[in-house]
Amino acid sequence: MLNLKVVIDTNIFVSGAMKTTGIPRIVIDTVMETDGITIIYSDEIFEEYLDVLNRKKLKLPIMTVNSFIGLILKNGEKISPFPQFAYFNDESDKKFYEAFKTADADYLITGNSKHFPDEDGIVSPRQFAELHGVQIQ
Repeated sequence: MLNLKVVIDTNIFVSGAMKTTGIPRIVIDTVMETDGITIIYSDEIFEEYLDVLNRKKLKLPIMTVNSFIGLILKNGEKISPFPQFAYFNDESDKKFYEAFKTADADYLITGNSKHFPDEDGIVSPRQFAELHGVQIQ
């Protein structure tokens, strides 16, 4: 049985909501539908999810946004991350890294891996899919 902990960058949820057939959506659906995969998030991450997914300019379907948020709450684990002393060009990305490290998560899934330290477990949606045999059309 799987027992994976994943942190998912907001850009993956946005991409998955905007394009229902893309790799980010396939990965989100897989994470949310697979027993034994827990989404790790902090208050700060959850607030960003809510803020970004509800931006009017994105015009995301409210049903999709509510579905994502509901599944995060149902399948997720909220943590209080510890500060990590790593340099980030974009400090807004640091909250995901801190959650990843604090929870000793298996993966941080992001579309911007170049924004994070080069470490095992920080992967793109495609890499995650390939590592776990997720079918990509």
